[in-house]
Amino acid sequence: GDLAGGNFTYAGGIFNGNPPDATNAITDVDNNHGKDLAGRVVVMPFRSSGTAHPLSNFGIHLGGSTGDQTGPLPSYRTSAGQTYFSFPATTTADGRRNRVSPAVFLYAKSFGGFAEYARTSMDIVSGGVARTVTNQAWGVTGSYVLTGEPTSERGVRPRAPFDPAAGTWGAVQVAARYAEISLDRDLFTSGGATANSSRKAQQMTFDTNWFLNNYVKIYATYERFSFPGSSRANENLILFRMQLAF
Repeated sequence: GDLAGGNFTYAGGIFNGNPPDATNAITDVDNNHGKDLAGRVVVMPFRSSGTAHPLSNFGIHLGGSTGDQTGPLPSYRTSAGQTYFSFPATTTADGRRNRVSPAVFLYAKSFGGFAEYARTSMDIVSGGVARTVTNQAWGVTGSYVLTGEPTSERGVRPRAPFDPAAGTWGAVQVAARYAEISLDRDLFTSGGATANSSRKAQQMTFDTNWFLNNYVKIYATYERFSFPGSSRANENLILFRMQLAF
């Protein structure tokens, strides 16, 4: 729902729950009767001032979830599906899992900026010893629409959809993102991580988005993953994708 003319937005839900922070859709299943409670509030203090206000698309949001998790824990993977952290079979989830994620964003004309932080704490059993571990991640994204269209949290709408016969080509946006995750040091000192696991992963992304119209998007992405303090080699990835949205 919305309050105060759209200056305040809230959302909440009850979800099946899945293994914490998994990046592999195969393991995103509900394996127990417990449910997760999740919610988010977004404050856009200048939205009701009108689109002419330079900060009308400035906002702060706070999201979080809580739930119980038991059983095997997932591996952490890069975008290409390469595992950089995994738990040994002797480490399992065993209790409460809490997440909190604040973020701030600004969309001004053709520029878009977004920064977020995420913190997850979870109860585990490692080698028969119960403990609580905390993992943290953050990321910063900046974008700019080269063809001049305004952007917002809802994306880019081309002024002139792709139509070669009419000499129009849609909208083009470039973006860059830096993100980093740090896993709890206690996982490595207590035997809660496999021998080849990396405690940190850093990701640098460069992206070009081509919006053919309001429903079709084609984008090319270059990503570089590095793993400080680890012998794991850096990973470079090039992705081409098409998205249909209605």
